[in-house]
Amino acid sequence: MVRFRKHKYAFTTDIEKMFRMINIHPEQTCLQRILWKKGIREPIKTYELTTVTYGTVSAPYLATRTLKQLAMDEANNFPLAAPVVLSDCYMDDILLGSESIEEVIELQHQLIEMFKTAGMHLHKWCGNLPEITSNLQEYAFLESDETKALGIIWNPKLDCFLFRIEQQRPTSFTKRVVLSTIARIFDPLGLLGPIITWAKIFMQRLWLLELGWSDELPFKEEKEWRRFIDSLEAVNNIAIDRCIVIHRAESIKLHAFSDASEKAYGSSIYLKSISVLGEFKVCLVTSKSRVLPLKQISIPRLELCGAVLAAKLMKWHHIASEQNPADVLSRGLLPEELRDDSLWWHGPELLLQCVYSTTVISEPTQRDDFDCELRVSDRTLETSLLSSKNFDFFNHLMDLSNNYFKIIHIVSYIYRFIENCRSKVKKRGPLTTSEVNDAETWLIKQDQSGINLSDPSGNLKSLNIFQDDKGVVRVGGRLEKASIPYSQKHPAILAKNSKLSKIYFITLDKKLFHVGPQGLLNAVRLRFWALGGRET
Repeated sequence: MVRFRKHKYAFTTDIEKMFRMINIHPEQTCLQRILWKKGIREPIKTYELTTVTYGTVSAPYLATRTLKQLAMDEANNFPLAAPVVLSDCYMDDILLGSESIEEVIELQHQLIEMFKTAGMHLHKWCGNLPEITSNLQEYAFLESDETKALGIIWNPKLDCFLFRIEQQRPTSFTKRVVLSTIARIFDPLGLLGPIITWAKIFMQRLWLLELGWSDELPFKEEKEWRRFIDSLEAVNNIAIDRCIVIHRAESIKLHAFSDASEKAYGSSIYLKSISVLGEFKVCLVTSKSRVLPLKQISIPRLELCGAVLAAKLMKWHHIASEQNPADVLSRGLLPEELRDDSLWWHGPELLLQCVYSTTVISEPTQRDDFDCELRVSDRTLETSLLSSKNFDFFNHLMDLSNNYFKIIHIVSYIYRFIENCRSKVKKRGPLTTSEVNDAETWLIKQDQSGINLSDPSGNLKSLNIFQDDKGVVRVGGRLEKASIPYSQKHPAILAKNSKLSKIYFITLDKKLFHVGPQGLLNAVRLRFWALGGRET
């Protein structure tokens, strides 16, 4: 849709009965077998559908993959049409254009001929100039003033996008009615971003009130929502230019603005194009907003969340709130207020200047009353520690999850983070076996730190314990030459009633579908010797 807005001359078309124009391989038609009975006394007949069938899971992929293959096969014969099918085709809708009428006409001709080679027919032609459809008399084209381009209403004569929101006047306003109204606002580009932000914030308030889906709104909320509904008619009077690039553009720049309020955060992107004659044009391209999570987050952190929505920008500056269009996006507006908001539709005034200085959008300046570096002070500060709290990292890990393997993965990623901080070569991708083994070894050693290994009495005496080369305490025995894994010959010891031991028992019990006490203990002892295992 954004690519559709860059052309001066644009048109849309549709592939007629696209699914039915694509045949299924004969060996696969048996998978589309249906039973048909015409009458009560008629026998049941079996049919196999030979074309791509609407409603099946694979239908969209098969259709788009066929168009892609057609474009690749005919790329040499139709050099203009093939790239268009690869980039500007969404299912059976094609949105395209060019900077010259001659190229548009040639593009139309190539599209028609290329689809003819596949037995497909293009219809519902619609363009923003009469010349685009004048040479298509033998083809079906739309005669209405408005059409839909991927769900958005487009008026080709005015060459602008429109919105048509049907008003509903329910007898009562409930949370279900509010959500239904919000869902009817179809705006994939975020052109009505502030309106949708206002509606999202209002919906979140209803969740905080813990209203049921059929509960009527309180008096205050109902009054606000009625005002929103009444002003929603103003959206039908908004016309947005389809083309966002000036004719014969010499310079094109994207400007992104992000901001956050106590209720939402968002980012909006504007395109500024300058022609060879020095004329310029600034248009809103797209926007994205998010409502503040219910968990309280600081405003600086929210502003960083807004910045994430524009994270691919190369250069950052600061801009005052009154000049920032994203400020409007983060706070929300009623429909009647958005219609005449120049800041939202065209960006700040500084973008309307042919040349502007970065001092207007400036980096945060350093205050003169602060030194560049801290100096040694002669003042002596006396401090006293009133209280302290030791942080037990191991026990904190045990409280994170009841899944043994998940805890190992958490420790593995912590180890990787530490190693990446120390090393110039950064590790990426899935965890390696050595990383997982090292993490498990650390967990076992931490668990064993609570065992008194020097105590000659107790269960340890009969286990003939020893330490392996990694410092893990294991059970000895007479299975040294047995053809079984090392961890089964010499299982590692787990402390009695320790958190790690309990978590491993829980994880294994779920994995084995509650095999029973004795079966579970036998499964645990294939790797570990849990002290007091029968009690665990």
